[in-house]
Amino acid sequence: MQTIFNGSKKKHLIYNGKEYSSAIYNGKQFFEKETPIKNYCLIGDGFSWIDTEIPATGDITIKTSVSVPNPLAGGANAIYGGRATSTTSMRGMYFDPANIRGSFWYDTTAISAQPYTSFNPDIMNIIEDTPTEVKIDGKTRITRTQATFSSATTIQLFALKNGNAIHTPFMSKAVIEYWQAYDTSNNLIRDLIPVPKDDTQYSTTPAPSNCMWDTITKTYFENKGTGSFDIEEIL
Repeated sequence: MQTIFNGSKKKHLIYNGKEYSSAIYNGKQFFEKETPIKNYCLIGDGFSWIDTEIPATGDITIKTSVSVPNPLAGGANAIYGGRATSTTSMRGMYFDPANIRGSFWYDTTAISAQPYTSFNPDIMNIIEDTPTEVKIDGKTRITRTQATFSSATTIQLFALKNGNAIHTPFMSKAVIEYWQAYDTSNNLIRDLIPVPKDDTQYSTTPAPSNCMWDTITKTYFENKGTGSFDIEEIL
């Protein structure tokens, strides 16, 4: 459990059977009653997306929790993705509704031949997308050789960016609980979590809309599309 004290997450403790958070201010320790952090999932509408501002490269690791209970028919439903062109410097994940499987873009190929029976679109799936393998709920489903590629194109959530433009046939109604990116030293460089409009759990500035809060840059990442995100609390 976490709380916010002067804009920072603090540890908690149990005292006389009650939970409290603690903080040090001017050399003294103060306590306040613990306020549980509410967790949410952000839901796409097929017209909305978020720019992670993380370039599509071959050396980062991506972690996310996602489901696609209401996929758009007729094409790939992008969960996250960016590519320099339709065949180069690709990085991302999409759901294939025709074959009911999760597939992944990497370098110059889209790995989709193997059915991923462990990817259930109706529940949250924990994805770990590394340069050498992809795990779904802790089990390795893809192994590959790390490729060296980079792109100025940044990875989008709920969409695929192709060069400088969103590839609209690959929009999605994915449900995302969080999205993280790690560098080659395993440092967390992006940590996006959903927040509802007017939320002040992480900042004294209210969330401008249903969007994502980045715990690294301490900023809101808003919708870049023409639609609007729905949001649900995870109980």
